Amino acid sequence: MRFADPHACPSCGGGIAGEQRCRHCNVDLSSPAALQLWQTLIQADSLLDQARRDSVGPSAVAAPPAPQIGSPPGVAPSFPHPGAPAAAAPARPGRHWSTGSIILGLGALCLLVAALIFITVSWDVLGPTGRTLVLLVITLAIAAAAVWLTRARLRASAEALWAVFFGLFAIDFFAAREYGLLGLDAFTGEQAGLVFGVLAAVVGGAIVLISRRTLPLIVPSVAAGLAVWTASFSLAATLGWQFFWCVLGGLALAAVATAIAWRLSMALVTWVAGAAVAVLYAMTAGGAIEEIVESPHLADLAGDAQGVPMLVTIALTAAIGLAAPRLTIPAAALVTLGAASLVFAPSEAAAEHEGGFLSASAMAVVLTFALARGAHALARGARIAAASILAALAVASLGWVGNAVDAVDQSNGNGFGTSWTVHLANPDVLPGPGWLAIVSFGAIAASVFAVLRWPEVGAYARPLDLSPAVIGAFGLVVGVIAYEPLVLPAALLVLAAGIGLLVLARRDAASSAGDVWLAVSLLAAVMPAGMVFASKPVALVVWLVVAATLATVARFFSPVWARQASTFGAAALVIGAAAVAADLAPWGDLGVRLTAVVVSVLALVVASFALHGFVGRPEIEVAAGLGVVATLLSAAEMGLGSQALIWAVVGVPLVVLGLFVGDRNWLRYAGSAVLGVAWVLVLRANDVETIEAYTSPFAVVLLGAGLWAMRRDPQLSTMIALTPGLTVALVPSIPQALADPTGPRALLLGLAGLLALVVGIWQKWQMPFVYGSLLVTLLVVWNVGPLANGLPRWILIAVAGVILIGSGITWENRVQNAKSAALYVQNLR
Repeated sequence: MRFADPHACPSCGGGIAGEQRCRHCNVDLSSPAALQLWQTLIQADSLLDQARRDSVGPSAVAAPPAPQIGSPPGVAPSFPHPGAPAAAAPARPGRHWSTGSIILGLGALCLLVAALIFITVSWDVLGPTGRTLVLLVITLAIAAAAVWLTRARLRASAEALWAVFFGLFAIDFFAAREYGLLGLDAFTGEQAGLVFGVLAAVVGGAIVLISRRTLPLIVPSVAAGLAVWTASFSLAATLGWQFFWCVLGGLALAAVATAIAWRLSMALVTWVAGAAVAVLYAMTAGGAIEEIVESPHLADLAGDAQGVPMLVTIALTAAIGLAAPRLTIPAAALVTLGAASLVFAPSEAAAEHEGGFLSASAMAVVLTFALARGAHALARGARIAAASILAALAVASLGWVGNAVDAVDQSNGNGFGTSWTVHLANPDVLPGPGWLAIVSFGAIAASVFAVLRWPEVGAYARPLDLSPAVIGAFGLVVGVIAYEPLVLPAALLVLAAGIGLLVLARRDAASSAGDVWLAVSLLAAVMPAGMVFASKPVALVVWLVVAATLATVARFFSPVWARQASTFGAAALVIGAAAVAADLAPWGDLGVRLTAVVVSVLALVVASFALHGFVGRPEIEVAAGLGVVATLLSAAEMGLGSQALIWAVVGVPLVVLGLFVGDRNWLRYAGSAVLGVAWVLVLRANDVETIEAYTSPFAVVLLGAGLWAMRRDPQLSTMIALTPGLTVALVPSIPQALADPTGPRALLLGLAGLLALVVGIWQKWQMPFVYGSLLVTLLVVWNVGPLANGLPRWILIAVAGVILIGSGITWENRVQNAKSAALYVQNLR
């Protein structure tokens, strides 16, 4: 009998066959309660089996197999229930330093230290025979223990003892050489290193070969690889030849050792020794380059065989590329660069600057065009070399760009003169003459044209189609500037290049990079405007020509942003040209500024009436506004009368435009503010000190605007509409009126306050009532003040007492009256 029967319902005992719900009693067999019941029944069967075994003996009872733990009723034991938790997969043990590993490492370190102490302290006590026996016994004992641990497959222990063995091997060898054992003292330090490296490599390789079937070891592999390093560098130091040939000898030894390790399938030894090959190869290439740098002339390279190291390096690199297919691409690149160095060095030595740039330009063009086709590894590697030569040529050519920028900067810094014959200064920091710049940039442009046809670049070439033209135009400009030309032809040349680029950009507008090239072309077309600050007449001509170019772009080019930017630039340049033209005329500073203001205002008028639907209208207005602001700021150093005239010339058109242009009605307010400044400047210019002369116009405008706003919006309160006007009209005059309370200003101010009070009561307006009441009260009290000050003190005290007594008697009425007055004021509009 079993409590847990996978083929019987635990509730009714009816037969089940994998159902989630009993078809007899409808009990849900997949519920958490059913699963917990199933586990309990399994545990009951287990306890019952244990009780039977304890009663009749271990072999008397053969219990039927219990169902799998976690299997619910109705599900075969070999299949887990969908609702039961799946058994977790055993976690993969991670690599970590165990206590045993740490202890083994410390033990190995202790043995090494003990061996060192024994050799340094007790060595003199033993004779040569004893020393030899001690070294031999210790080393062989460690080796035997390491072999035993390796066969026992105890990796950590074996690795530790093999580390001790190689350490002792090195100590034994060099200690024996130090004390003259086995004739090792006959070797020099470099020779001893070579011998030790070979021995250690052989021993390490033998251990790796013997042990790899039983237990692959890491320490012997690393030791063998490091021994290759030691032997190779020791051989290079032993040879007494030139640096290149010495390193080449070490490279040959390392390459042979690496090839043997690779042939014997010792992977880790191959990688470690291969690193030595890579380092020695780099040193070999460096030695070959050093020979070329020290003796670059053709006679030295050919006659004195100074170029042989580079030829050997090229041949070695080619051999590596052919022997290792994975290295074919970098090998082809290095072979190409090595051959290019044999061309570049004598060319540079034969003609400084010119030879190097010409040879690099020729190689870049030839290689980029010759390698335009071919997808095999050799062609791909050679293309990498060609791209490297092209990049180096481009970086070297940047010197002409810096020269052009410095030339323009120095010329602009000499002042805004009136001469037509101004030259672009040359700072004499050049990589070479101007024609060389044109040739170099032309070669770069041609090479880029070829690179865009390479298989690797073909998919991305379409957006870069204009780059050769841009580079060529750039080179032409910087090359011409290197000859210190006149500013006017230099600027027109740059403009012509920009116009050409604009034409090409318009033809290429449909490409994905069309906007980018159009932006570059626009920048090139605008650049001449910044080159002419050394001459006013040249600036006038260039700015007008550039403005015409930009206007053409705004008319015939389709991108909205280009039309807007061109419109802004054209408007700004026209305003600047007008100011320069006025400066050249004998009109003085006032005439220059009036001209700039008038042209700016005319631009606003034209934009508002003639260009109402033009896409660049806001840009014209912005340019005109900037022109007005710049002119007003520059006029601050002029007389007050001149400033007032300029501000008035600006303000009147703004007000007119605000009144007649529906979508620019805000200009009326700006114009009014400008006219207000002009009015103040006029008063200051005439030394007017009457405060009402300054405030009255503003007060009238503010009160008029407030009344107009109240008429349009009947719900608008006087606090919002009339407070600014009343404040400007009444408050500034109060200090001077109080200073002379019996004068005409105080009288007029009192009448104005009384008028405001009457209007407030009549119209039921809150702010006129408040301002009038306060102002009249203030003036009355201020006028009574001197009279009260002349009376005896007892009269004043008596009057105050009477007032207080009267207020106390009628306090409740006064409070009610105050509340009524406050409510009255609050109810006013």
